Amino acid sequence: MNGVAQVRKERRTRSWLAGVAAITVALGGLTAPAVAQDASHAPSEFAEFAAGHTVNEAGYPDAEILAPAKGTGTVKANSAVNIRRGPHSGYYSTNGSYPNGTTLTLLCKTFGQKVTGPAGTTNRWYKTAGRKYVSGGYLVVTKTPGNCTEPTGDDYPWSGQCPTPPGVGNERDTWNYTKGQCTSFVSFRAQGRLGKNLSGLGQASEWNNRAPAKGISVGTMPLIGAVAVSESGTYGHVAYVTKVNSDFSFTVEEYNYVAKCKHGVRANLTLANSSFSSFIYP
Repeated sequence: MNGVAQVRKERRTRSWLAGVAAITVALGGLTAPAVAQDASHAPSEFAEFAAGHTVNEAGYPDAEILAPAKGTGTVKANSAVNIRRGPHSGYYSTNGSYPNGTTLTLLCKTFGQKVTGPAGTTNRWYKTAGRKYVSGGYLVVTKTPGNCTEPTGDDYPWSGQCPTPPGVGNERDTWNYTKGQCTSFVSFRAQGRLGKNLSGLGQASEWNNRAPAKGISVGTMPLIGAVAVSESGTYGHVAYVTKVNSDFSFTVEEYNYVAKCKHGVRANLTLANSSFSSFIYP
């Protein structure tokens, strides 16, 4: 290698190292927001789990987020459009509003209640932040985002525990459900993802009947972030909905169904091809 080539190589190396250093410094200066949760119901185990994770703008741990391509849209409303905590105006309370003409970054799209608004009639809903959804009936979408899909994985803090017989002593979790059971896993997921405490709902088959007393709506439409309820069998079964398709088939994440006290995921379910008969909307 001649002298000129050697100098050029050294310059490229120094430039590359400087770039790496700059990126490292920039990343070191980032501060992630706290994991959203219900301050009045903050289980110690969940707090310990959350303390070791950073979260992104969608409210999920950075290491677990499934990030679809983002989109953009502009609010079209008489004055403002209500932000809902989920993709249905009848099941979810408001979470603020966006004034007419506001340009929004759309994190992802999902399917829910059909709404007629100034922008048309559609069952598409768009997520703008954690627990913030806007109906497509009030959005002029200029760039369509990817589909909303919540991450799945066995991050359950009592993974591997399977009490026999269930339901006594330290076999109870933070929400007073038996560790390793479907009710325990869904309560963990709802607390972490939605900031909702689902204690006191009884065995799985009773959840849809007891939910209204806790101010939780019940219906038959699968929605992302809802809890699917089956009344079949002795105790019933519950699972957490992580995705809803355009035909309203859905994916669930669950415990103690695919295998005893084990984590599992099932996709392309419907009320017709599964034992689920209703959903609760935390």
